Amino acid sequence: MYSSPAELLYTRRIKEIATEYFSLPDKAHIDFPDELLPLFLIHKSKHGKHPHDRFRVYISRKSLKHFVEARKKELLKNHSPEIAIQYICFAIDMTKETVINFDSSIKTNTRYAYSKTYTYIGMPQIRIIFDVFRDSLEICSIHFRTKNTP
Repeated sequence: MYSSPAELLYTRRIKEIATEYFSLPDKAHIDFPDELLPLFLIHKSKHGKHPHDRFRVYISRKSLKHFVEARKKELLKNHSPEIAIQYICFAIDMTKETVINFDSSIKTNTRYAYSKTYTYIGMPQIRIIFDVFRDSLEICSIHFRTKNTP
């Protein structure tokens, strides 16, 4: 999947911040929790017209920290810290692919979720849940799913 130079920088920066958050104790205070970090612009989906075509995707520092803390706790049950951070960075790297070329999507009254399976490369399914705004999506949470579920 093509990413612009800016999107690659955004992704790299978000992975750096996630790595910093990984080293923090649970419930640690972070600066600027409501700051929105840009990720990418939705376009050119395998689905033709994407439900959120031309929407920008963001994640807040607070949502990123929640994602890292929750997945860290789950992953450290069965993996070393090095492997756990690799899974977290994999999910960040695959956010664009998951959203644009999703395998399934679910819409509720106020939220939207996109899922994509990566079991063919030995990784779990990723589900990303969003709040939908006028012309943007804000990531609320990112989950690993071990079963292929919608």
